[in-house]
Amino acid sequence: MKLSVFLDTSFFVRLLNDEDPLHGNAKDYFRYFLENEIVLKVSTISIAEYCVRGKIDELPLRHI
Repeated sequence: MKLSVFLDTSFFVRLLNDEDPLHGNAKDYFRYFLENEIVLKVSTISIAEYCVRGKIDELPLRHI
């Protein structure tokens, strides 16, 4: 069985904002997911919520 993780809007906000107090945690989790070939999933709603203040090209969608 392949493990997967569902990423929500707050994860992306923290991952992409290096001034967020939890940025380091999000980066470490993201690296762990990639290194361990954990399938990353995201909803279109989370993408839309992020895009209210951010841009879609900022999201690491090639890994998801």
